[in-house]
Amino acid sequence: MSTRFQIKQLLSDSVVYGLTGMLNRFITMFFVPVYSRILMPADYGVMNLINIIFMAVTIIVVCGFDGATMRWYYDEKEEQKQNACFASWFWFQLMSVLLLSVVVYFCIPVFTNLVFDTDVRILFLIQIANLFFSILPLILQIYFRAKRNPKQYLRVALSNTVMSIGFTILFLVVLRMGIKGVFIATLISNVIISIYAIYRLRDVIKWQNLNSILTKKMLRYSLPLIPTSISYWVLNGSANFFVKHYSGISEAGLYAIGMQLGAAVALVTSAFQMAWSAFAFDIKDSPTAKNTYALVLTLYMIISTFMALGVSLFSREVLVILTTPPYYDAYSIGCIYAFHAISIGLAYIAFTGISIMKTTSPYARAVFISSILSLILYYMFTPLFGKVGAGFATLIGYTLIPIIVFYESQKAYPIQFNFKLAIFLFVFAALLASSIIFLKEITVLNVCIKITLISIYGYTCYMLLKKYNQPEMEKVMQAIKSKLNRGEK
Repeated sequence: MSTRFQIKQLLSDSVVYGLTGMLNRFITMFFVPVYSRILMPADYGVMNLINIIFMAVTIIVVCGFDGATMRWYYDEKEEQKQNACFASWFWFQLMSVLLLSVVVYFCIPVFTNLVFDTDVRILFLIQIANLFFSILPLILQIYFRAKRNPKQYLRVALSNTVMSIGFTILFLVVLRMGIKGVFIATLISNVIISIYAIYRLRDVIKWQNLNSILTKKMLRYSLPLIPTSISYWVLNGSANFFVKHYSGISEAGLYAIGMQLGAAVALVTSAFQMAWSAFAFDIKDSPTAKNTYALVLTLYMIISTFMALGVSLFSREVLVILTTPPYYDAYSIGCIYAFHAISIGLAYIAFTGISIMKTTSPYARAVFISSILSLILYYMFTPLFGKVGAGFATLIGYTLIPIIVFYESQKAYPIQFNFKLAIFLFVFAALLASSIIFLKEITVLNVCIKITLISIYGYTCYMLLKKYNQPEMEKVMQAIKSKLNRGEK
């Protein structure tokens, strides 16, 4: 396959997965105005902290089997052996969930005393049930990704979105059940999707397909990733606890809202992440694979930095439209997390080489080093600068990960990435975004200045793209124009 065809294939999958990610982010953004009018920042802070705790539990439960399943799936050519990958994952995770659920139940009093100022037992019990019923929806999603069936993935995601919106409106807006209503809505949606998943995967995850030898191989691959995932959790979630400790639960709620604002950029990065692993492994034996990987980095940086700049400059306007005055101060966190999302996607690209070589230790080291650095910075920055200090500590930690992994990956699997261009785009966009310090007031003049800055950046990206990637990009653009012409006819 040519580089042009491979890029088109990745873009096609990314568009569909992007719609899926957009649906998930749409739920988040859709309910921001609702949450801000029904829940106080302190309530939002409690809800977010509980979600972060269960995020850590989920990491241990999944045990890295999602990545291991994708890796072994493409090594097998027979359908029965491919099914064995998913069956091994399902039965292992089912046992893990049952064990961890018991542990979490007995730890509820500890969490209540150490973290929360109110009784959260009922909320924890609902989330334990959610933990159990989230197994099959996750496996179903990975199954459709492995099968390169993004349309079916989108159908399931759309159904889940509609149900989540409907049940949340019922329990939160109509019945006024607060945080409990939000969690119950998610639980019911997961139960319904799980029932469908049992029917859809009944011949895939049945007990007869369980392969103990394969399970051990996948465990040897995935177990080193658990400390990595926990370190990722430290990077992604622990900042909220520092903000709560030093600034209070209301500030933690503002921090959470700011994270959701920055999630607009994650519409692009999450779509890319979902499409990338299957795509990268699928073309790894192609003679044009390395050229494709290199071009993807440039395209990714242009699109993601452009979006991060736009979100950063107009973060306050978005909050004024979507929320109430108590939440407006979250705009600074939205700016920081817009660029934070870029680093996450970069880590996926950097991971390509070492993943193809079936070694994950460099990635694990990078995440561990970054998490330790972030913890140190949390202690230094949060007491002095509050939630903004915690946000910058997270951004620095996440940015260090792709730097280390790229360095290690290039030694194992050299790819001619244009690192100078990527660094320039990130730094230039960040510098332009920092002008929000002087443009935070919403006036006609400031809006015009922001639009001008975005236009300047867009034109700069266009000129750099022509200079550094003209031959390959001309092929891609010709293919797009040809497709559009055929569509018009």
